[in-house]
Amino acid sequence: YLGVLFHQKDDHAGALDLIGRAIRVSGGDADMHANRGEALRALGRSAEAKAAYEAALARTPDHPAALFNLGIVLGAGGDLAGAEMCYRRLLARDPEAAEAWFALGNMLLAQDRLADAEGAFAKAVAKDPNLAEAHLNLGIARLARSRPAEALPALERAAALASATASAHVQLAAALATLHRS
Repeated sequence: YLGVLFHQKDDHAGALDLIGRAIRVSGGDADMHANRGEALRALGRSAEAKAAYEAALARTPDHPAALFNLGIVLGAGGDLAGAEMCYRRLLARDPEAAEAWFALGNMLLAQDRLADAEGAFAKAVAKDPNLAEAHLNLGIARLARSRPAEALPALERAAALASATASAHVQLAAALATLHRS
């Protein structure tokens, strides 16, 4: 796929052109439509990216990249329930996908479903212990549930993994301050 190479080189317009040509010639398989969605999303054309991911899913209903990236597009557009559905479908297919657990946790956190978000983040870090943002969000969910002592290890791990991430250090300081006031 020459179009994929263009996308990897951040030439998203070139990728879109080449992938579009391939789809016009062959009708396109699920991968082609998912790749087209990637190029469109990179160009900020979310509505068209959504349609491309849906075209991929029409061809292969459990296409992992299409499900994951459609979730991103839906979540960014405010359709949190739609994004959640995409991640749950992906996880039904691949329960070991740490990034999908993390993305699901983000959608649940955005819906203020703290206990569910905490569970999703816990699964994400269990699947990939080096996923710094999942540790951070696990700590944030626990802080939001007034459980700073349980948040502390997750925030410490996030800070250790992403030492340059100010957010991890800010949340860690908040947890420590809360614990010292208790």
